Amino acid sequence: MEKKEEILRVRNLDISFETTAGVVNAVRGVNLTVNRGETVAIVGESGSGKSVSAKAIMGILAKNGTIDRGQITFSYYRNPEERVTREILQMKKEEIRPEETVIEKLRKLHNAKNEEELLAAIGSKAIVLGEADKNELKEKQTSNWKKYLTFSFGNNKEKQEEKEPQEKEKINPKQVLKLTEESLQKKYIMAECCHPIPGDDVLGYVDENDRIIIHKRQCPVAAKLKSSYGNRILATEWDTHKELSFLVYIYIKGIDSMGLLNEVTQVISRQLNVNIRKLTIETEDGIFEGKIQLWVHDVDDVKTICNNLKKIQNIKQVSRVEE
Repeated sequence: MEKKEEILRVRNLDISFETTAGVVNAVRGVNLTVNRGETVAIVGESGSGKSVSAKAIMGILAKNGTIDRGQITFSYYRNPEERVTREILQMKKEEIRPEETVIEKLRKLHNAKNEEELLAAIGSKAIVLGEADKNELKEKQTSNWKKYLTFSFGNNKEKQEEKEPQEKEKINPKQVLKLTEESLQKKYIMAECCHPIPGDDVLGYVDENDRIIIHKRQCPVAAKLKSSYGNRILATEWDTHKELSFLVYIYIKGIDSMGLLNEVTQVISRQLNVNIRKLTIETEDGIFEGKIQLWVHDVDDVKTICNNLKKIQNIKQVSRVEE
């Protein structure tokens, strides 16, 4: 009998995540072996740990994820999976952290429907990661205003000529600021205090470093800025086409019952095809409260999700909230 060449071995893999509700044990006791020429499928229902296990193997767990126990062993091999791993590790050498946000940016850049489709395309060489991807990621991971900083050391004309393309964008406060996919990725900053998304009533604020920060109009911070720095406020208008995804938080409350959590995830993930990033649930005296962090394109997506969740029996309250 021909001896099989083992290229991947996973033994007793345990993974947990630090959440606001405490430590969540996501994966326990995963064991698998992949030999050269084999295709191994990990099958399970939503939330069973398939993607978490795969990310642990590739070294791209989220920041709050930890491998508590176990062993992952690679042997040298030359198949598509090696390419995925090496491409991502190479990014790490370029000071680009292989975390969820990086994978999400790559997904958007290559118009993949989800992470699995992106990684499969990289593995099959349908997508080849190169300098353009590294440059795009590096640019997005650097605060936008840093691109406009200039320093003068002497009167070197050549240096002055080099700096000319880096001049700050000229802003006409009388014109309405168009918020496009490109400008949101490269020019403007979404306020952390209110997390605006396309469809929200928003305004722009030019801060002391000439960065343009987008706030919801009803944001308390925006209200203070309007009263104190009215000359720095810009009128804005969305011009997006469901190409970018934004994180939002949905609050749910109702009567606890058997299988309720499963119904919630079924509606969001399967019926609406929306990616859940985090879900926390607390129950006390038969009443549950939960917060779901998920990716959406705009306000219309949020309304659809909330309306569908309200149809679930025993769910009494559904609303979008801040972090």
